[in-house]
Amino acid sequence: MIKKWNLYLLTLLLLLGVTLPTTFQPAHAQLANQISGKVAAEIDPFLLLRNLARANPQAFQDVLDLLLNDNLYPIIDPLPPLIKDPILAEIEKRRQDPESFIDFLEEIVDTLAEPPLNIDLRAEIAKFLVIDRDSILALIPNLPADLKNLLAGLLPQTIDLNYLPLSGATLSVQNARGWTLGLAISSQEGSYSLKLPTGATQIKVSRVGYQPLLIDLMKVKALEAATDNLALFPDMIMMTPNSANLTARVYDGLRPVNNALVSVMTATNQQAGRTNRIGVSNIKGIQPLLPGLLGGLGYHKVMVDAEGYYLAEQTPLFLASNAQLWYNLTKAPPFGTALGQVDVRRSFPEDVLSLLDDLGLSAIAAQLGIGPYTSGLGNVEVAVLDTFDSPIVDPILTNSDGGYRYDPPDTYSVPIGTWRIEFMSDIGSIFMNNILIRAARQTEVNACFSSLNGVVTTPNCILDACVPTPIAGEAVKILDPGTGDELASTVTTALNLDPLTLPGFYEIIGIPPGTYDLEVGKKKISGSVFAACEAKTESLCYSKLSGLVTGDIFNFEAPSVTIIGFTFTRRADGNFCRNFGFPIGTICLTPTADGKVCYRSACITLPEIIAPLQGATVNLLDDEGASLAIDDTDILGLYGFDKLLPGTYGIRFEKTGYTTVERDVTIGDCDNKTGENQKLAKPEN
Repeated sequence: MIKKWNLYLLTLLLLLGVTLPTTFQPAHAQLANQISGKVAAEIDPFLLLRNLARANPQAFQDVLDLLLNDNLYPIIDPLPPLIKDPILAEIEKRRQDPESFIDFLEEIVDTLAEPPLNIDLRAEIAKFLVIDRDSILALIPNLPADLKNLLAGLLPQTIDLNYLPLSGATLSVQNARGWTLGLAISSQEGSYSLKLPTGATQIKVSRVGYQPLLIDLMKVKALEAATDNLALFPDMIMMTPNSANLTARVYDGLRPVNNALVSVMTATNQQAGRTNRIGVSNIKGIQPLLPGLLGGLGYHKVMVDAEGYYLAEQTPLFLASNAQLWYNLTKAPPFGTALGQVDVRRSFPEDVLSLLDDLGLSAIAAQLGIGPYTSGLGNVEVAVLDTFDSPIVDPILTNSDGGYRYDPPDTYSVPIGTWRIEFMSDIGSIFMNNILIRAARQTEVNACFSSLNGVVTTPNCILDACVPTPIAGEAVKILDPGTGDELASTVTTALNLDPLTLPGFYEIIGIPPGTYDLEVGKKKISGSVFAACEAKTESLCYSKLSGLVTGDIFNFEAPSVTIIGFTFTRRADGNFCRNFGFPIGTICLTPTADGKVCYRSACITLPEIIAPLQGATVNLLDDEGASLAIDDTDILGLYGFDKLLPGTYGIRFEKTGYTTVERDVTIGDCDNKTGENQKLAKPEN
């Protein structure tokens, strides 16, 4: 509207015979820059898709099939399996629930936009709405006129920009005092052309049903001067629809219902208010809305929640004005229900991923290396308890996916009140306190247990090259720290390819928060604390001790020695000579100390002969000298002890006819203590 003093100015100009141009320009203003562009409103393709789903959820299933087959599947199919498979699985899971399906599309927008995928899902949805709109209109024949006109009015060029041109918008050029210096009206296509006279400082943009805009020309000019750019004025002026208001009246027959909670569930948030004594609730500022001819439009779910009544729900179409809704509530019986999901937090320990890499299975390692994840936990007992921890209804078990529900659909059998819910696995319980069960309401209560996993290995070395080797069949236990009772146990697995079972791996699931004692193989951990919903890893790498036992295979202090079937007699000089059986003196040779005569060539000096000792007993001792393990040397004189923990041990070497040796050895963590050799000597006579 032109202000009163501007009317005086206009009258004066007309009296002076000044002819005004089509676009109102006072004669004293010198023409400067001329600008042009479009006035439009942004269209969120996901919001439009959501409104189509709310308009007719049944018919939208056909629209969803069209979207998947024509747009989404061709985009998803070329993706790598690690990305494609989870997306397809989630689509199949959510496609029967349009709202959840659209939520998922919005969740993966940023993921698909990242390099190297570079998929603009928002643009693809906009393209679908424009190119397939005739099919969409045919599939949803009862679409409200305003929504139908919006869909039909989309232009092909809006595919990338996601906007709706606005006609009838008024652009008013103003000076610093707010005087109007020029006017323009946007065309059917939203186009406008406007001259900026000297002294223009701002442009006011207004339209019925939309929030007014004020463009500060001084800031634009300052920016242009700073950047030496004369084209910084926006080509597209984007307007936002006015927010909507709701007036809800809630009754029980003819009686107003006070303090009922009225909630408007929009695509992005929830706005709520309570009814007053006359049963009325006014909720203002409802957004987001799609652009329409008279302003914003859009479907929003409205729910009325009053104590003691069934939940009431409507999905009206808002048209940027006051929406009027009436609710007549129905009394509900004093029963509700409890339902929810019981999960367990799980993960693959780094040891497993490293082990797979060592085994050349890096592709599997990459596939498993997704970090912690949550999965449903079946066969958990769920009980609703009173203040004395007595069940008020019969306990039930979670299904294989971890879900539970106390009643069949659409029935309620849990008495109303504030209760305690117990989730009991084979190991222990999680309690949820102060759970309110309301009449004819579903109360969702979820729980999440923890897990323990790891891998048990021992070094396996060839020369100096060692790799951790998994150990199958190693016992793992969770114990009650107070009583020492076993709460859960398992054993490490062996390698299996079908189905894939990782070697040396163990996992125990269903652990409630608390403090426990753990036994992982020979390793004992006291006071291990588990938080709620935690994937805890306790891996163990044993050490190895091995060596060679050698000794003198002949007793050179004896009076005679048998070598290869021949008997040699020891002389006083230490040599050994063979008695060939000739009479003494028959052949004159050097006499021996005992008077026998031997051939000189039959006299030999035997050096000390050291060789591996087979059958030597090696005893591994603890710090108090008690035996931990015993091994006998093999034909090569080798012995070994596997699955050792770090520490200092005693080793005792024994063999009949040899002097016993005992000494200490220190072993580190994951240590391969090779070369612990020992020479045994014969006792001196």
